[in-house]
Amino acid sequence: MDTPFTRAMLFFSYIKGPTVNEWVAAQVEWLLAQARGGAQVTDEWLWITIYDRFKDAFTDTMSEQRAEKDIKEVRMQGGEIDQYIAKFETLARLAGMGLDEKGTIKHFTDGLPTKLHRNIIANEPFVPRTWQEWIDAAIRQQQKWLHLKTVFGADTGGGQTPKKPNTRPPNWRPNQNQWRQGFAKDNNAMDLTPGRTRARGALTDHERTKLMAEGKCFRCKKTGHLSRACPDKPRQARATAPEEEEPSARAAQVAPPPKFNVQTFIEDVRKLNDDDKDQVIQEVFMKSDFA
Repeated sequence: MDTPFTRAMLFFSYIKGPTVNEWVAAQVEWLLAQARGGAQVTDEWLWITIYDRFKDAFTDTMSEQRAEKDIKEVRMQGGEIDQYIAKFETLARLAGMGLDEKGTIKHFTDGLPTKLHRNIIANEPFVPRTWQEWIDAAIRQQQKWLHLKTVFGADTGGGQTPKKPNTRPPNWRPNQNQWRQGFAKDNNAMDLTPGRTRARGALTDHERTKLMAEGKCFRCKKTGHLSRACPDKPRQARATAPEEEEPSARAAQVAPPPKFNVQTFIEDVRKLNDDDKDQVIQEVFMKSDFA
């Protein structure tokens, strides 16, 4: 007959293992003592007591064991650094692991995307050591990547051709070669890089400065007149075409500095030669304090 007493004894037969044998023996002794003391084997209180004792003794232990297993497998997904930190910290606390322990921090860094982990080590002022230093650094580097993605990789809208689906990993960050490609000149545009092919008849900055110093015309390179009155210039062009004039009194007036324009800056970088472009990329985009 199924009674609370027999149900409890059957339950004990299924609980085995070195970590629970001592507890089972103690509970069997308690159950037998209750029967010897006059408790009825049909009293439901016997089974309820055993079940509650088991739950109190082993529920936390099983949660801790699951947390110890899960914390070794949890990984940051989809670039969501905040969610990863919150989930990892919860598992660490359930597993009874100190957040500043070396083993805990190793599990945390193992769960970061490889490139984000490398960026933290390469771009932070110092290698993090404590839990707080690691999560602060991870958030900074992830936000930096999201900022760069927004500025240089996001669709700007306005009726442009929709972007292809992003196949890059969630922790992708441009390296120096990719920065250079991003600032490459338009193949259909005139190459204004110093030392490269220039428009026929156009003056270089050096030639222009030399002619100004010598008081010579920009067109025929002779003295005695300015390019707008050059006798070598066709009469019709002299009357209608825009002129390239030498500095005058009006040009000497100081103009207010132009307002910074992001698109103008990008275009200016694209016009640089490769060496100067590399220096800009290194100083502006690859330094650790860029945000």
